[in-house]
Amino acid sequence: MEFPIVVLGDASVGKTSLISQYKWNNLPTHEDSTREMTFWLINKPILCPKDKLKVWDTPGRRRFQNVVRSNLPESKGALVVYDIHDRESYRKARDWVAELKALKRSDKFIIVLVGNKVDIAKGREVSTAEAKDYAKRHDLICKETSAVTKCNVAACFDELIKASLAEN
Repeated sequence: MEFPIVVLGDASVGKTSLISQYKWNNLPTHEDSTREMTFWLINKPILCPKDKLKVWDTPGRRRFQNVVRSNLPESKGALVVYDIHDRESYRKARDWVAELKALKRSDKFIIVLVGNKVDIAKGREVSTAEAKDYAKRHDLICKETSAVTKCNVAACFDELIKASLAEN
């Protein structure tokens, strides 16, 4: 079985780094932004040993919105990522959440709001409390992560899978 999810968010918030840490337990070797929609297959025994997590990695630019929309129908859920040091990326993450809620077909579509880069101490613009409050009001799972230190990386993916399985 393939279990498809999509990872959304503004450019440079760390989407590809989170996926790379989850799949290979390390950061990508390049620092270029994702230029086109790609997918990663990750061996993940979800219901049986041969299951695979299919993760759609999206470019952060809005001009790819139509491509993202076309891949949503098969997705079980989404990680919506923002940089905790960039209020604009948080605003855009909230825009993605609103769009996902408008497009999704049922309450079985799970959304995880992910505040990334908690390893950087200075310059935080979005508080944990603010994100958690927003997530609670919109029935989202909320996590803060660091792709650099691996903090909560697996938890983001695993909780999305667990919540989706509980809904189906």
